[in-house]
Parts: sequence; structure tokens; C-alpha cells
Amino acid sequence: MLVVLLLVAVVLFTTYIQVREYLKFKKMIKDFEQTKKKKVYESAMSKSFIVLTVFVAMICVALAIYIWQNPTSVPQDDYYLYIAFSIMLAFLFIINLVLGKPRQCLYYADEGFFSNKQFIRCRSIREIKMGKQFSKSAEVILYSGEKIEINKEHLRIVEDLRIKCSKKK
Repeated sequence: MLVVLLLVAVVLFTTYIQVREYLKFKKMIKDFEQTKKKKVYESAMSKSFIVLTVFVAMICVALAIYIWQNPTSVPQDDYYLYIAFSIMLAFLFIINLVLGKPRQCLYYADEGFFSNKQFIRCRSIREIKMGKQFSKSAEVILYSGEKIEINKEHLRIVEDLRIKCSKKK
């Protein structure tokens, strides 16, 4: 029973940290919109990420139901532990899906985009390097020498912003 309580504590702590980070990010976006008087857009979340996350969460729930229906499938002493672990794992995946938007979506305005809680101006982009063939990321290199990794699905948005900014010159 102590292990189940420890699992609950870990899940609650992890959820608390994710909620806090999510609310901080949303406040940063709201503050940016108010101070700069610019609309911030949000890209769609990757469909493969959504499907994979929901699929894994469903497997965890199915495992918990299976164990509940077949108590002899696990050691009798660990019966509740297995059920609790499966349900909490499913909960963590769903929480990650809901609160993971700042990591999975690209937030952008007319002059740039947000990365790692900072606004990157289009004019500060020196070049964009594609990742390897099967890589899901690309690298944005700034004039300062800083390298920022972005999802390839967001690459088109960043390139369009860069072209739009270069036409404003």
C-alpha cells in the first residue's frame, strides 16, 4: 500500500509541475499579446503525437481492466499495485497530451516564434538546417550562434515567417 501512495504522490507532483509550467507559458503568451499588441497564433498539435499518446493511455487502461477482471494474472500481494500503476500511467499520458501543448505546438506572431520560453525574431535567423532523413526535427541557427531545434512539421511556418519578414524590409 505504501508503494501505491508513493505512486500517487509522484503523479500528483508531476501533474503539479506540468500545470505550473503550462500556466506560466499561457501567461507569457497573454503578456506578449498585451504588450506588443500582436496576435499570437498556435499551430495544430501533431496528429501522430495525439494518436500515439491516446493509444498508449488506452493500453494502460485496458491492462488495468484486465488485471481487475483476472486477479490471478498478477501476484496476489501486488494486485492493487499493478492496477494503480496502470491507471496512473494512463493518467500521466493524458495529462501530457493536455498540458504538453507548449512543447508540441508552435506559437508564433507576425515577426517570429516562441521557443524555450523566449521570442525568436525572424530577422535573427541566419539559416535553417534540415535534420537527417528520418529525423523529426530541424535546426534553426541564429546570428548569435544559438541553435534551436524545431519540429519539422513547424518548419513551413518558420520559413513562411522568415519570407514575410524579409519582404517587410
